[in-house]
Amino acid sequence: QKRIVANYLKDKFQGGSNLKVFCDDDTVKVLAGIPADRFVTSSSSPTDSILFLDYLKENRVEYLVYERRDRSAAEKLFRDVGEERIKDHFQLVACTSMDLRLYRTVF
Repeated sequence: QKRIVANYLKDKFQGGSNLKVFCDDDTVKVLAGIPADRFVTSSSSPTDSILFLDYLKENRVEYLVYERRDRSAAEKLFRDVGEERIKDHFQLVACTSMDLRLYRTVF
């Protein structure tokens, strides 16, 4: 299932794109084959939900890989803001049966 998300990102990165992705999942990062400096993670982001949104904007993150996991800034954001308001900031691109979702940012 992670390969679906990784392949989508890999296709978008073709041609030397400056694509930036928020992703806490190491498997997706490896499968996508995108250079490590194109990813941001929870470990480098603020834990406050509003500051996290600002962080994504400031870092020009185009895609967010969401997976339900403890200590994920994305998980906290979705829980704090709620699914309805998330639609104001993210467009669902792919969803797998493992609760792994890929969103495009719409800042």
